[in-house]
Amino acid sequence: MLSDLTDRILEEEVIDHIDSSELNALRSRRDLRLIDIFLGNSRWITRMLSALEVNSVVELGAGDGHLSRKLSRIYPKSRITSLDLIPPPIEWGDPLHWIQGDLLETIQQTSASICIGSLVLHHFHRNVLAELGKHLHRFSYLVFSEPHRHSQPLAGSYVLQPFVGEVVRHDMPASIRAGFQAGELADFLRLSSSQWTVEESVTVRGSIRFFAKKS
Repeated sequence: MLSDLTDRILEEEVIDHIDSSELNALRSRRDLRLIDIFLGNSRWITRMLSALEVNSVVELGAGDGHLSRKLSRIYPKSRITSLDLIPPPIEWGDPLHWIQGDLLETIQQTSASICIGSLVLHHFHRNVLAELGKHLHRFSYLVFSEPHRHSQPLAGSYVLQPFVGEVVRHDMPASIRAGFQAGELADFLRLSSSQWTVEESVTVRGSIRFFAKKS
């Protein structure tokens, strides 16, 4: 029986240290889109939003912007704001909004009812997650999908390595080792149970799915 990975291990991911226009970065974005399809993270986030009143959304770590674009098509009258360290894609423009910079700074420039993120929170140490949690109180709903820190998805990441580029070959297992187990995210973000109602689940393909509603 495969066992849990007890402790989070954060190591630098290659994608965070290469220019977004490099060929390796472009290949990694394509690989990440395929992984997203396999994990179903964007599908799940979209489905969760379909049950809410979507007036405004902030996406953390928007990457190549595919999820923000999708939501903009579904909710053309809603304000969709994307946050990331990298610049927006070349073809980015109205009605989409992009803020580049450090997450703890850019999130303070936003105002929205819903905050979403896919495979972004595992990049941060516990102290940064605690600081981020202070800013999440500006939202009414939180919808996050993160790597499940467990030996089973870690083993699966090695099976997938022949099908992805060198950046994702390194970053995929690193992401899982830095991921979360059930119950950790609310604690790391310091979301009080008196202020937030949290629903959480683990998928067989290796995702922690986290939904929180402000009380």
